[in-house]
Amino acid sequence: MIKVIIFDFGGVLGPDADDWKNTFKQIPKLTGLTESTLQNLFNLHWAKLKTGEESMKTFWQFVAKESPNEINPKKLREIYKKSIYVKKEALKLIDDLRKKYKVILLANDSDDDYIIKTKKLKLNKIFDKLYCSSQLGISKPSPEIFNYVLKDLGIKPQEA
Repeated sequence: MIKVIIFDFGGVLGPDADDWKNTFKQIPKLTGLTESTLQNLFNLHWAKLKTGEESMKTFWQFVAKESPNEINPKKLREIYKKSIYVKKEALKLIDDLRKKYKVILLANDSDDDYIIKTKKLKLNKIFDKLYCSSQLGISKPSPEIFNYVLKDLGIKPQEA
C-alpha cells in the first residue's frame, strides 16, 4: 500500500535549474553567452553543486568570468533567485494528495538554491518532509539517496 508520494523539484514543481531558454532567459542576454555555452558551464559544475561541494555563488562567479560582457555575479544570482517559481497546478495536486498520503520533496539541488526555494516558496509548508542532495552529500539517481529517504521515513520501497 502506498503511504508516501515523493516529488522532485526541477522540471516537476518548478523550472529545471538550467532552463536558460525560458525561465532564466535574461541571463544569456546579460552575459552574452549562448544558452548552449551556459548549459556546458552548468554541466561542468552540476556534479559538485548537487552534492554540496560547490555553491551557486561560485558558479555565478565562474559565469561572470567567462562572460564577454562585464557583469556582476550578484546580479546574475538575483535574477536567478527572482525567476524561481512553483507551478500552481503542482501545488493543487500536492494539496489533494496530502489528504491521503505523506508528501515529500527529494531534490537534487545546491545548498544555497535549496535554501532560497525553501524560504521563497515555503516548501516546508507544502511538504511533510524535505530532502536535498547537497545536504545529504548524495544525489539522484544513486540508490543510496533513495535508501536513505526510505530508512528515514521508516517505509519499504513499495510504500513510496
